[in-house]
Amino acid sequence: MEIDLIPADYRARLARRRLALRLGRRLAALGLAVALLWGGLHAWQARLGARLAELQAAQAEAGRQGAALAAATRRRDALRARWTAWQRLHGTVTPAATLRSLSAALGETDLWLERLAFRRDPADAARARLSLSGRAADHSVLSAVAERLRARPLVRSVTVLRTRSLRHGRERLIAFEAEVALGAAGEGGR
Repeated sequence: MEIDLIPADYRARLARRRLALRLGRRLAALGLAVALLWGGLHAWQARLGARLAELQAAQAEAGRQGAALAAATRRRDALRARWTAWQRLHGTVTPAATLRSLSAALGETDLWLERLAFRRDPADAARARLSLSGRAADHSVLSAVAERLRARPLVRSVTVLRTRSLRHGRERLIAFEAEVALGAAGEGGR
């Protein structure tokens, strides 16, 4: 049998002290872990906040660029519409091109023009009409000039509206009125 010389209350105090010391160490370790976790979360939150600010700035810039692109697109569309309208107003059939074609078709013939009227088709500015009136030595000259006009790329059709025979001194002449339908080169329709 053994005799214990250490009193029981001293042992109980010592056990409580060791338990308190172990609990203190564990609580300190737990506190340190919580503090480290809290610091890590705080740093992560700061990085996320900075990244969020960057993304919001990029989103705002993208919004500004999108608005600028939309404005540029509207401007481009408006300019395209104006360009198309301008082309329709001016057309591809110009009086100068018409006169060059007419001059080439007339050449050195016995045909004289007394009146020439150029007007655009209001529905399609790429088309126009040329009204001619004048005199020719005879019907064959008028027919030859009409055929040469029809052969020109700018001319869609030639219609002789009326002819009449008249005397000029001893010469007999043909007075005529004709209508020439003009279109863009290569449009044909003859």
